[in-house]
Amino acid sequence: MASKIVGIAVLTAPRLALNSDPAKESRVMYFDANFWIADGIQLLACVRYYNDMNHCFEQATTCVIEATIARMNMDPKFEGMELSEDERKEYQLVGQVNWLIPVDGTDPRSPPFIYVAGVVKNSAKELATFNVEGSQWMYAFQHDQALAKLPVRVVIPKNLRFRDPSKICPKNDTWVFVSGRLTKFRLHPRSGFLDDLDVDLGRDGTLAFMGKWVAPFTPIKASTDSTPKPSPGSKRKFDYGSLASSPTPQKLRRTIKEDTRDASFTSTASEASTSGAH
Repeated sequence: MASKIVGIAVLTAPRLALNSDPAKESRVMYFDANFWIADGIQLLACVRYYNDMNHCFEQATTCVIEATIARMNMDPKFEGMELSEDERKEYQLVGQVNWLIPVDGTDPRSPPFIYVAGVVKNSAKELATFNVEGSQWMYAFQHDQALAKLPVRVVIPKNLRFRDPSKICPKNDTWVFVSGRLTKFRLHPRSGFLDDLDVDLGRDGTLAFMGKWVAPFTPIKASTDSTPKPSPGSKRKFDYGSLASSPTPQKLRRTIKEDTRDASFTSTASEASTSGAH
């Protein structure tokens, strides 16, 4: 399910990805995207950007960006760039920029928005919290898209908008779409990589219910089946050649109707002729 981040980021350390063909100039760039969360707390993402318009970037450029994101780990593969394990642990997220707008001179101290869709787990109505794990197709996980995950803990605060948060807290195994401000993140105590993000619905967040989750349908093969099965390699297409020898029922009925009408006309004419003779 989709997972993305939208907000003001300071893009630093711009670097071109090495092209496999030295004769061609690479348009793929990587940045360190710095997102402010609170004083002394910031989230760092390694983001890929295809510089189609060949923009020039300073060592630090403030931009509003939208990027698809996933949790950083040892699995992503970066095009034309290598990162050691220690370098990877400096990042919390890996991402791919969809669009960006330079806004130099703007104060970047504003928490970004997180958008995520997925199935609810660990719902706690008394605390008005639940977990969602989003997933998103990304270049860095082309070898195994199942690894592109973003675990999120959603908090529904009590305010004028949500007077009783427990009433709208979704049940487990419910499809939801969530958007809210990023408030904090936690690192795994052993691996050092991101554990999960905290997203607060606050006054400008969104919680949309999309129905109950059901397991994917798995066809069951019948033990006996009298229906003839197509031979391997045969195609399930209608054979229009079988229509060549088929009769045309409508034309046949019309002929019979015309013959009956002619016979009736002949009989009437004969009766009229006989009556006139008398």
